[in-house]
Amino acid sequence: MPYSWDVRLDQKARDQAVDELNDDIDAQRVEEILEEIGYEPAQKEDRKVEQLVAFFAASKAADTEQLHQALSEVLPGWAVPHRFVQVDSIPLTINGKVDKNALLAQLSATPSSRQFRVPETEGEEATAELWAELLPVTEIGADDNFFELGGTSIEAIDFMTRLCDRFAVDLPLDLIFNKPVLSEVAAELESALLAQIEGMSDAEVLAALDEEIA
Repeated sequence: MPYSWDVRLDQKARDQAVDELNDDIDAQRVEEILEEIGYEPAQKEDRKVEQLVAFFAASKAADTEQLHQALSEVLPGWAVPHRFVQVDSIPLTINGKVDKNALLAQLSATPSSRQFRVPETEGEEATAELWAELLPVTEIGADDNFFELGGTSIEAIDFMTRLCDRFAVDLPLDLIFNKPVLSEVAAELESALLAQIEGMSDAEVLAALDEEIA
């Protein structure tokens, strides 16, 4: 994490370092630094979506959605497998190592059990629109995970910056890391917007509506 060496050298307390994760990010400055060091982001259409798949053997059928939920409670979003594939046994090579090719063959023959849900609320639709600007996918569902769709840490920061700027809300930078599912992000966005409206006078609400219509 940022400033970790400061913590290791006892120059900063861990809590102080964690607080600094919520520092304001200047997206334009980040882009300038990346350009200076020669970083060139991959073109959206050329990028491959990498997904973490968990293969497991069990004596009886397992509920993969329960597995996903259980791991989501103890692992960060990027570490939770997107798919779980139950096999009769883990195939091994003649050297006793896991036969990855055999597992991949079973993967292609096993459809994903997760259901696609179309974004429904205005918050979900707005979040999906922003994700589509950054991620190498053409179809984004309300239950999709930002990192499972190929999102990187840099893109996560970019997304949060765009989200806060576009809707003039103050959301923590690490929101996308703690709640990487689209519907969860959308719920936080809608709550922040509702809190803003509740704190406005009738005149301010009407003025905001007029500005939106214009």
